[in-house]
Amino acid sequence: MLELYERRSAYLAVYLEPGTSSPTIDHIVPKSQDWRLVYEWTNYCLCAALVNAKKGELLTLVAPFSVEEGWFARNLATFEVELGPKPAPSSLDRISATLPMLNLRGCCRLREAYVNRYRLGPPHGIDLQYIEWRAPFVALELRRQGALVRRDC
Repeated sequence: MLELYERRSAYLAVYLEPGTSSPTIDHIVPKSQDWRLVYEWTNYCLCAALVNAKKGELLTLVAPFSVEEGWFARNLATFEVELGPKPAPSSLDRISATLPMLNLRGCCRLREAYVNRYRLGPPHGIDLQYIEWRAPFVALELRRQGALVRRDC
């Protein structure tokens, strides 16, 4: 799973650092809800332990593989994930239920660190290519919101 997901959490879309992040396997449909799916590959995703622990038995979240562009957006001032510009009306309840899982304090701090290091730029910061690899949704939002630094415009 680590290789398949390139060490990125399916829910957070951020790289799970070896030794400091705790990657776990999430059963999208919890085992307690449908035991028949316990060994079904399509019911697995790589997940940060922090999110997996909070998710627990919830069935009301948006499954990571069903997210479409525009359902979620990042607030580049608070670093929280918010309702995006094009949410699917039929998925609004699930999107709303998912937001608290994506806005855990540590998750927001991690996004903030990526953006601040990007704004600092090399040699002491990071470049856009690095963010695209480590935090692809952060990079997407920097582009979508016109927040790229001059060297990347």
